[in-house]
Amino acid sequence: MSRLDSQAQLIKELKEKVNQQENEIRELRAELQVCKSQQSDGATKGLVSLSKELIGAICKQLERNRLPAIEPDIFDGNIMEYYGWKYSFEALIENDCCNNMEKLYYLKKYTSGEAKQAISAFMIFKNEESHNKAINRLDKRFGDKHILSQAYMKKLDEWPPIPLNDGHALMELVDFLNCIKVAKKTEIVLEMETIALDVHEGIAEHILPKLSQSLINSWIDKMVGLRCTDDDEHGGSIFPPFCEFLERQAYIRIRYHNSRFDDLPDKCLFCESEYHGLEVCKAFQKSGQSKQQSFIMRNKLCFKCLGTGHKSAECEAPLTCSLCSRLHPSCLHRL
Repeated sequence: MSRLDSQAQLIKELKEKVNQQENEIRELRAELQVCKSQQSDGATKGLVSLSKELIGAICKQLERNRLPAIEPDIFDGNIMEYYGWKYSFEALIENDCCNNMEKLYYLKKYTSGEAKQAISAFMIFKNEESHNKAINRLDKRFGDKHILSQAYMKKLDEWPPIPLNDGHALMELVDFLNCIKVAKKTEIVLEMETIALDVHEGIAEHILPKLSQSLINSWIDKMVGLRCTDDDEHGGSIFPPFCEFLERQAYIRIRYHNSRFDDLPDKCLFCESEYHGLEVCKAFQKSGQSKQQSFIMRNKLCFKCLGTGHKSAECEAPLTCSLCSRLHPSCLHRL
C-alpha cells in the first residue's frame, strides 16, 4: 500500500470517529431536553398541587369564619366548674396567645365574681409574671382536690328526693353522678373522699334515700347477679354499674311517661300493694310459670320489660336477666 493510500485510510477512520461522537452528542442533547421537560412537568404539577392545597385551606377558613367564634365560658368561682373552664381556656386562649400580657387580659375577660376578685391584685401591676401568679392563685383557690371532693359529696347529700315516676328528675341526678364518675376516673377528686360510693353501703347512705322504693327494689334485684372484683374493668367498684342502672331506669321512665304510662298506677298490677315494678314483685315471682305467662298475656304486657303499649319484638328498653344476662326480667328466667 502506498503512502497516499495509508493517509486516505486514516482520514476515513477519523471521519467515522467524528461522526460517531456527533451522534453521541445529539443523543445526549435529546436526553437532556427530555430531562428538562420532565422537570418542568414535575414543577408544574407541584405548583398545581400546592395551589389546590392553598385553595382548600382558604375555603376551610372561610367556612370557619361563617361559624360563631368559639369562646370559653366565664368562670364565676363555682369550684365544680373550674377544671372544665381551665381546660377550655388553655385550648382556646393560652395556646394561641404570644405573650403573658395578652393571656392576663383574656384571663380578666373570662372571669367574674369571686374568681375575678381572686386575681384582681395581679391586674394592678401588670408584668410577664402576673399571668402565672394569677393562674396559680386560681389553682389554689378553686382547684384544690380536697375541697372539690367535699363539694361534690355535699351537693349529693343535699339532692332532693326523686318523685316516683319523674324520669327527667332522675336523669338530672344521673348526669351529676356521671360528673362524679368522670372526676374519679381522671383523679380530679380525691379517691378517699368519694370511696364510699364504690361500695353498696355508701350508695345506700348517700343516694338510695333520694329514690323511690320501686327503684331501690329494682337495684337490689340487680345486685343479686352483680359480681364486682378488683380484676374487673371498674376495679371492684359498683358505682359505675349503679350509674348505668339509674340511667337506664331514667330512659325507661321518660319513655313510659311520654307514650305508655301517662299516669302510672298507685298499686302493683299483680299484688295490688304499694306500687313497685312487676319485675321485683315477690308475689309475682312466687306465682309460678303458668300464672305469670297468663297474667302477662291477659294484661298485654311486654315479655322483655313488663311494660305496656308495645310488643316484645318492638321493645326498646328490655331488662337484663341477672341469672343468664339475656334480655328479659330476672323473674321470667324460667319462661
